[in-house]
Amino acid sequence: MKMPIQHAIWKVGIKPEPLTVSKLATEKHLEDMIVECPAILSGEWMLIGRQEKTQFP
Repeated sequence: MKMPIQHAIWKVGIKPEPLTVSKLATEKHLEDMIVECPAILSGEWMLIGRQEKTQFP
């Protein structure tokens, strides 16, 4: 029987603590955070637009 694998992000300090899991209220909130700080995704990416339309559906 395989055991499930669980991951956590930890706050490092004198006593490490796992960060609590939470949900964002809207997708726009996530977009706003990424626009404010693109390094959330990658320090090597450059934002060129937001919700850009493409020719493909």
